[in-house]
Amino acid sequence: SPLWPPTAGKLASRIGQRPIILAGGVFYAGGGLYRLIMLGPEARYLSDYLPSMVLAGIGVALCFPQLTSVVAQSLPANRLGAGSAVLQAVRQFGATFGVALTIAFLRSSGLLDDALAGFDRVWIIIVVGGLVTSALALGLRTGSRARDALVPTS
Repeated sequence: SPLWPPTAGKLASRIGQRPIILAGGVFYAGGGLYRLIMLGPEARYLSDYLPSMVLAGIGVALCFPQLTSVVAQSLPANRLGAGSAVLQAVRQFGATFGVALTIAFLRSSGLLDDALAGFDRVWIIIVVGGLVTSALALGLRTGSRARDALVPTS
């Protein structure tokens, strides 16, 4: 049995994916904010870096499966493959763009201060990305198809 059972899916069936994605974005932003505040030239892994990785990891774990679920629930069966492909393409583009930004920010003159400033910009992008994800989640119409089917329409 896994150490942390996948309870977000069960929770989403009761409350919808929106609050879970919203929380995921906040956790992800929290990971970046923690790095921005705690990391310096002499960072300690266990106290300074690991907590931020846990926060960011929880954020990603809350967002990605729920976004896939939102796509699956919002599209008709004959469009599910295309919708899933678009979601994965956008996710891959985001990852590639993030790596490109990181490389651009870390390009420096070789001085420690320049490198640290580059990392600060990366952490800021992570914070902004998490907050934008949460803000965009506010507009999602989410919920369980089974639950929605039980609600009478008049």
